[in-house]
Amino acid sequence: MNFKEKIDHFARLLEQADAILMGAGSGLSVDAGINYFDSSSFAERYPAMLQYGFSTNAELMGLKQSFFPELFWGYYLNHGNNMRFCNSVQPVYQQLLELMSRKKEYFIITTNVDALFLRNGFAKERLYSPQGDYGRIQCQTPCSDQTWPSEPVIRGLLPLVDPLTGKLPEEFVPTCPNCGGHVFYNIRGNDRFVDAPYEHEHNAFVKWVQAHKKKQLLLIDIGTGFNTPVWIRWPFEKITHDNPKSHLIRINRDDPDVPAPITGRSISFSDRAINVISAVTASLCGCTISSPNKHLHPMEATHEFK
Repeated sequence: MNFKEKIDHFARLLEQADAILMGAGSGLSVDAGINYFDSSSFAERYPAMLQYGFSTNAELMGLKQSFFPELFWGYYLNHGNNMRFCNSVQPVYQQLLELMSRKKEYFIITTNVDALFLRNGFAKERLYSPQGDYGRIQCQTPCSDQTWPSEPVIRGLLPLVDPLTGKLPEEFVPTCPNCGGHVFYNIRGNDRFVDAPYEHEHNAFVKWVQAHKKKQLLLIDIGTGFNTPVWIRWPFEKITHDNPKSHLIRINRDDPDVPAPITGRSISFSDRAINVISAVTASLCGCTISSPNKHLHPMEATHEFK
């Protein structure tokens, strides 16, 4: 099928489905301007980091708090603010919200930690974020299952970061109010992740999947790679395989392939999410659909890190 034929088929499946299960990874965040490998946006947002030899966010993922606490928090206060509290309204998320609003029955699981679904109007009770949220902070030990909102910390400490050195003065480095140890955002990075804030989301997700996995279910997988495929990519393939009434849509610039046994009930797009979602929205409203011009993509680096 060509692009238009695939889009029209996608639109028909949306209309026919009893329910929609959507999974989103970092490929969707790229369309919202969150690209860990983009050196130009890094230089604009974190100019002080350039003097230390850093040129992308990806390079700072290995920065150790115990070795460089002032630089660590100078960067991560800025980064947490950019990830979680800036540029909330995004066109691709608004179009997804419009698509989901056509169905009363939908659920979303995302490995992204930017809360962009929530910030763009999706109902909290229909979201599961197993990798955490930059909107909360936890003890790194952890000494308890307690977490705290990060926004007051960011708002209070970010103005104290030296714009020339990019460092937070040592006396202001945040610590755990219970044990005095290191703290960090409540995002999954190792077995010290506190998942207590997401237990209710997890239970709701499992209950929803159990109730709908044998129905005429449309699964939409956007931008999930092979770093943590256990959350979305592989489970979506299994549900599609096990339920002959289900269909899978996979939108992924780098890894659009689907397993051979389910290709007959799958549509894959090697494209940006914004192009595909815009086109299917146009198809549903009867508008003209044009094939995307891939030479016009503003971001060519769409590596998966979720």
